[in-house]
This record gives sequence, C-alpha cells and structure tokens, in this order.
Amino acid sequence: MDIAWDLVYRADVIMESFSPGAIGAMGLDLDTIRARKPEIVIASSSLMGQTGPLAKLAGFGTMAGAISGFVHPTGWPDRAPCGLKAYTD
Repeated sequence: MDIAWDLVYRADVIMESFSPGAIGAMGLDLDTIRARKPEIVIASSSLMGQTGPLAKLAGFGTMAGAISGFVHPTGWPDRAPCGLKAYTD
C-alpha cells in the first residue's frame, strides 16, 4: 500500500480497469483517495460496465473482442470466426 499511495501522491490522474468494487476493496476508493488528494482525477473502466447484471464479472481482452463483434469478421468465409489471437487488455 505504501507504493500505491506514493503513486497517488505523484499522479494527476488515476486510471483503473478492475471489476467494480475491486479498487475499493484494496482501500483505494474515490472517497479515500480524495480525502488525501482532493484534486486527483480518477477514471474507471471495466469490460462489463460499472453497473448492470454483468458488472461484477471480470472481463478480459478475448471477451471484449467477442462481445463487441470484433471477432466476427475474422477467419475464413466457410468457417467460424477464429478470434483476434491478441489480448487487448
């Protein structure tokens, strides 16, 4: 945690992409960080969204390609999509 707080104090912006609630479970939720550094900007992004029925699920790059439709145009016309073969996370 000392390293995390050192990074917070040095940062202007924090970007995180954990599942909703994960960063708070680490003790680094918005209210706790803002109490120590009010001017910080925090951006949160998660594959399955911040709210809704799938929000608590962890997401990985291969899943992002599948649910976004990005995998569909891959592969050969007479076969199923073959995927990106790259991890976008």
